[in-house]
Amino acid sequence: MEEKKNEKNRLLKLIPDTIPRGDAYSVISKLSEVIEIDPNDPTLYASRANVYIHVNDFDMGFADYEKAIELDPTNDQIHCKRGLAYFKKASYESALKDLNSAIKLNNDNPIYHFFRAEINIKLENTLTAIKDLNNAIDLDPEFADAHLKKAILCLSLIHISEPTRPY
Repeated sequence: MEEKKNEKNRLLKLIPDTIPRGDAYSVISKLSEVIEIDPNDPTLYASRANVYIHVNDFDMGFADYEKAIELDPTNDQIHCKRGLAYFKKASYESALKDLNSAIKLNNDNPIYHFFRAEINIKLENTLTAIKDLNNAIDLDPEFADAHLKKAILCLSLIHISEPTRPY
């Protein structure tokens, strides 16, 4: 058991924190080796899913997210990351479902509310998006992107009519 743990740690050290250009498949290969050693670690599947999504291999990415959620259905971060992958694929309803799950598991993360607002904007649910942005701002009053996005949305709701007479 200790030998497997040591091998897992050794292989994980070989995986870069960021994916070098053109090296994603090398990272996938290394993560696959580590998964063989510890097939019950949901974070490994989620990490490999992130790399698959990075190279637009959505089928493999979503399969790994499914496995990660199966292993740890209460991991809000995995639900959020899968939601962002659906967002990248323009599957907004699925993205919304995952962000709702992430928020249900951890309502105190302002980023989740912000991302859900982004999805609602794509779904043209502007008022719901503003509510999500308000939640994000309530949770983190210094969340500048949430303030900016809210201001832009509020301005989009204001209809300024053309003057009837030239000045």
